Amino acid sequence: LYDMTIIDSESMELEDGAVLDTYGNEYTKAYVYYDSSAFSLHNIKGNYRRFTATVAPSKDMSSNTIVYFEFYGGTTKDDLKLIGKTEQFGKTSEAISIEVDVTGCKLLEIRKYKATGSYSNAYLTNAYLQ
Repeated sequence: LYDMTIIDSESMELEDGAVLDTYGNEYTKAYVYYDSSAFSLHNIKGNYRRFTATVAPSKDMSSNTIVYFEFYGGTTKDDLKLIGKTEQFGKTSEAISIEVDVTGCKLLEIRKYKATGSYSNAYLTNAYLQ
């Protein structure tokens, strides 16, 4: 995913260095999603069948915060449909591996939502298209 063009994003950036989750797991590259409804829209060109990644709480996440990710796919921004979702997780949660079917999708939108709490930074890492 890291080589794919980001068409649009809000409250998200690529951290191209080591980041640590709350359990001390180190990731060499990660998308960091900040605010309560951060998102990124990626051009994946319709050439892939599977998207895999790991989501994890940032060590800076507030103790009372609960977040989750949703994944949308489609051929245009107007026809994006929900194709995957993580369970809710918080600061004391371990990293979660995800796998989403992206067959036929030219676009992949990744959204992070805050269910409760305040400071809600979360990572999406080990992000690969196959």
